[in-house]
Amino acid sequence: MWWIAELTSGADGDYERTRKVLSGQARATAIFVRSLSHYFPAVQACAEVLAEEQGEVVARAVRELYRELALLPREALSDSDIAEILAMR
Repeated sequence: MWWIAELTSGADGDYERTRKVLSGQARATAIFVRSLSHYFPAVQACAEVLAEEQGEVVARAVRELYRELALLPREALSDSDIAEILAMR
């Protein structure tokens, strides 16, 4: 839980994004079980874009993002770039 809070809290100590991510089990599991959880911009983008989504929608979006990131150099992508990829789903 501590690591999830570290990855999702704002620079100002705001935990609103953390609350969004943890408000649904499917969302938290989809983001943090995959290796996306080690890539800060991906966690930030998923937290923002998928905040209102549930269940299979979240799982599918994260699977598709994971496939896209396998083809792209992660280091070259910002959280807004990743958010665009998620929004295209």
